[in-house]
Amino acid sequence: MSIKAQIMADADIFFNTEEFAEVHDVELEGMRYRIPVIVEKEKSGAYEKQWDGVYQSSLTVFIRKSDVPQRPVREQIFGLDGNQYVVVDCREDIGVLEVDLAVPEG
Repeated sequence: MSIKAQIMADADIFFNTEEFAEVHDVELEGMRYRIPVIVEKEKSGAYEKQWDGVYQSSLTVFIRKSDVPQRPVREQIFGLDGNQYVVVDCREDIGVLEVDLAVPEG
């Protein structure tokens, strides 16, 4: 087995709902997907104070690239379980997308 194949097989362990991932509703560009997602950091409460007078809520999610038709892009609306976020950044590493999200302004 090649190293790439082994890494992809290992990723399946992380996205197994019996291990780390949980199934979530994800919405991208009007399409809804029910896929395994790993939520890494979710701030408690609706908003967390970043500095005086400014509040923001953010989280990072990990999804398999193969579970969505295209990679999320910066400023795109990303729905997660009925809540809307804005994509702040999206990085890809060995078939896994790490997506930083924030509550949209307004």
